Amino acid sequence: MSNTFNLCKKQIINDMNDNENIIKWCKLFSYILDKYTEAKNNLLFLIDIKNKVNKNTDKQDKDDVKFYNSILTDSIYFFNNSIKIRKLKFKNDLNKLNKFFGNKRTNILLLDITNLKFLLEEYYSNLIIESKKELKWIKDEYIVSLNDWEKDMTEILSYHKFIIDNFSKTLQNELDFYNSEGKIPEEIFTESVKMESFEIDNSAVPSDVKNKMTDD
Repeated sequence: MSNTFNLCKKQIINDMNDNENIIKWCKLFSYILDKYTEAKNNLLFLIDIKNKVNKNTDKQDKDDVKFYNSILTDSIYFFNNSIKIRKLKFKNDLNKLNKFFGNKRTNILLLDITNLKFLLEEYYSNLIIESKKELKWIKDEYIVSLNDWEKDMTEILSYHKFIIDNFSKTLQNELDFYNSEGKIPEEIFTESVKMESFEIDNSAVPSDVKNKMTDD
């Protein structure tokens, strides 16, 4: 169990009677935060690799130094901006849920346990109010809306878990490339990868195009 979730449990879950939805949301939110921390750390590793490339350049091939500098600069820029964009989208989605409880509510500016607590406390207090109402057999549109809010909260957190999981894989692949020390994986040379598998199938190519290909 991560430190983030333990903090979530201490500050939120224990104060809300171990509500099942809140436990689920805390787990998802904590997981997402931890994955963004991991992504930031991996980005620092990439920056460190770039710095190492630029050390002792007189002992390295100048073309190699230029090449790796270029692709590392591009990668660092891409991953750094990708993190910012994904986190901004996450905040915007949470703020839409936040505004359900009133347009004057303060926007969530940081993705942290304190702001999650700020959001879930409002949800929980409304849930308690609804559970104490009498004549529950009378249809209450607000209760229906609160049920929709619960579904939206689960969908948004699940969606952003999916986003950061896929992003993390891409970033990890980038790190794996540099950690391989330039060695090409042996499976590239196995019989399973044969040049004939890359031959173009001309059977579906129109005859006039085929003739043009031959002429060229």
